[in-house]
Amino acid sequence: MMAETEAYAAYALALDFDDQEYWSGGTQAASLDAMSGYSFTRSGEQGAVDSDGTVDFFAANTPAINGNGYHAYGALTNILVDSRELSTWSATALTPTADDAVAPDGTMTADKFADTAIAGAHKIDKLPGDYDVDVRTFSVFAKYGTRRYLNLSWEWAANYAAATFDLVAGTVTSSRNSGTGSSAQGHIVDCGNGWYRCVLVGTMGDTGGVTAAVICLSDTGVPAGAQPSYTGDGSYLHLWQAQSIAGNFPDGGPIIVTTGSTASIGASALAVSLANGTYSATYTFDDDSTQNSAALTIADGTLNLPADFPPDRNIIKQLLVP
Repeated sequence: MMAETEAYAAYALALDFDDQEYWSGGTQAASLDAMSGYSFTRSGEQGAVDSDGTVDFFAANTPAINGNGYHAYGALTNILVDSRELSTWSATALTPTADDAVAPDGTMTADKFADTAIAGAHKIDKLPGDYDVDVRTFSVFAKYGTRRYLNLSWEWAANYAAATFDLVAGTVTSSRNSGTGSSAQGHIVDCGNGWYRCVLVGTMGDTGGVTAAVICLSDTGVPAGAQPSYTGDGSYLHLWQAQSIAGNFPDGGPIIVTTGSTASIGASALAVSLANGTYSATYTFDDDSTQNSAALTIADGTLNLPADFPPDRNIIKQLLVP
C-alpha cells in the first residue's frame, strides 16, 4: 500500500500521515511542522477515531493526525446540545446513570441507560431546532450491556428516518424512512472494547418544522416505525457522544463536543511548500483505497490540503507527488 521509506526520496513531495514521515525534494523533515512552508489552521477542538477505535482530541489549529491518517473536514456544527451529557436528555421509560463506564476516549464519561418495566418506547431525545439541511449525519457511540439493539431516528410529525443496530454482531439490522423526501441509511463502526459508533445518515425532506433526535433501546433488530416499542425488564447499554452534523458521513464524521450550546469546527487547512508546476498526485485513504488526482497545478509554491480529493473522502493516509 505504501512506498518503502527510502523510496520517498524520489518524490517531489511525500506526506505519510499514517507513519508520520514527511519528505520534500528528496529530504526528510523531522516532523510535519518542520517542513518548508508548513501552516495549519482550524478553529475549534476536533475529535477523531484512531485506527484502534479509540478517540483522540486535537486542539484548535492542531491537525487531527492519528493511525487512520489526516482527518480533514470542512466547517461543521454539532447541533445536539450536551453531546456527552446524555443522562441529562429528556428520558422516557429509561433510568440513566451518569459517568458509569469508560468511554472510547479513555475517560469515565459514558452513561448507562436501563429500561424500566413499562410497555412502550424506551428513549432519550433532544429537540435541536429547525431541520434546515437536506442531508444530516446523526451518530452516537454505544456499547452492549444486556440490551442488544439500539435505534436512532430523526422525527417530525409523520416523517422519520431511522436505523437499528446490533451491538453484539456489530451490524446494521434495519434502515427505514417515511414521508415525502425522506431517506435513511445506517452505518456502524467498530471502535474496539465493545464500543461501536452507530451512524444514521438521514434526509427528512421539506418538513418545515422542528425535528427530534431520538435514541431508543430496542428488543428487536427490525422494529416497526420510527421508535421500537416493548416491555422493559431492566436491560441496559452504555452511550457516549451524540451529534448531528450537516452532510453525509458514513463514519460519523469528526467528533464535536457540545455543552450548553451548539459547537463548531472550522475547515481544516494544511499547507506545505511545493515547487510550481503541474503534477499527478496519488492519494491513499483510510480504507487503503487509492486515487490519482487530476492535473494538480501549483502556481504560488504552496500545496494546500484538502486539494482535489472527493468531498466524501476526508481521511488521507498518504499523499505522493512524483
